[in-house]
Amino acid sequence: MALTFRSVNCSQLLLRRLTPCMTKRVTATVSTWKDEQNKFLEKNATLKRPMSPHITIYSFPLTALLSGSHRFTGLGIYAGLAAFGVSVNLLPGDLASNLALVKSLSYGPALIFLTKLYVTWPFCYHYINGIRHMIWDTGRGMDLKSMYSTGYAVLGSSIVIALAIAML
Repeated sequence: MALTFRSVNCSQLLLRRLTPCMTKRVTATVSTWKDEQNKFLEKNATLKRPMSPHITIYSFPLTALLSGSHRFTGLGIYAGLAAFGVSVNLLPGDLASNLALVKSLSYGPALIFLTKLYVTWPFCYHYINGIRHMIWDTGRGMDLKSMYSTGYAVLGSSIVIALAIAML
């Protein structure tokens, strides 16, 4: 009983001490993110600090460019195959009649060659770079010199193979 009485008195004393803190109003001004951004930019201008550079001024290393292009070619191949599959199902007639229609348009050989190259190079590049990634999974070729040499080899061989396929 004495402990209960003591805990009630202590909690009431604590409540009396905290009551002034809880009843005071906060008078801080609220600012928006735009105000904060303007303050930051003004401060940097007065201190003559340079603006943060944009991504377009950076010179990316070959490894970063090849990594990004591997991802983009994979996405492009997927999107192209999905669009082809949907179009085959939605277009009237069968595939043979649609191919005959394209042949009847009699595009020039240069345009046909460029179209073939445009379609085959992402497949060749993504396939050869995928082999490079599988070799990396074994732990080989992870030093910077071999990454650059295999990167140039992937680019060169994918272009040569795509050109050979497009000439057929």
